[in-house]
Amino acid sequence: MIAEQIGGEQETVLICLATDKAKIPQDQALWANIEKGIMDAVYMEYQ
Repeated sequence: MIAEQIGGEQETVLICLATDKAKIPQDQALWANIEKGIMDAVYMEYQ
């Protein structure tokens, strides 16, 4: 899987891929918000 190749977490990679694949602006915004929440949580975990 891509996550293993780049050394990332599977959930984070799947969210990023879903964000890129979303076609409708509203879907893109929703996925971007989910992605931001995950990235913020990961950032806080490593603080």
